[in-house]
Amino acid sequence: MNVFADYHHGGLYHSLTLQFVKRLGFNLFRPIGMEWVNQHIWQYSDNPDTQKQYLDPAGCELRPDGYYYWRDQAEEIDHKCLTFEQFNSMKIDLIIGSCSQHEIPFAYLQKRFKPEAKYIRLTGNSGEPVDWAVSRNIIDTTNLYIAPPGINRVVIHQEFPLDHFFYQAPPQVNRIRSYLNCMPESPYYSIWHD
Repeated sequence: MNVFADYHHGGLYHSLTLQFVKRLGFNLFRPIGMEWVNQHIWQYSDNPDTQKQYLDPAGCELRPDGYYYWRDQAEEIDHKCLTFEQFNSMKIDLIIGSCSQHEIPFAYLQKRFKPEAKYIRLTGNSGEPVDWAVSRNIIDTTNLYIAPPGINRVVIHQEFPLDHFFYQAPPQVNRIRSYLNCMPESPYYSIWHD
């Protein structure tokens, strides 16, 4: 299966990579190239510098398979990227919009260019607006959304790399420390001197 998702947050995209690529064996792609802006699909920001930051293929490596790859140094993963032309020339099974700025344009992308694909709205923040008339399929990573009848909703916990995040018992120490900000301005400052 080919999954096309937006990218606006490294940790979130890493979780999508762990879920769709590592766990399910799917292909995961994200947009590259300014044609996405020109087509009014990528709308995360109107700022040309931000658009360039996310979409400029100059920071990517064009590999022999014909795809651009962008190395996310912080997450230590490679993003497989699609130009608008590549997107149009291949079968896409799922289109995922993970921010409110892409809800309507990614739904339009699915309807206009890939009607056989499913559009999914991924919610990751409490209070993030969702247009239930547009987003009929929801991945809820917060379990805070109450979907109206007729909405397909699944609640998941985002995966993250356990080699970086793991439980470690706290060390045994015999000190308690407390750091207070602006203590002299506190109305209770005087009790600390009794």
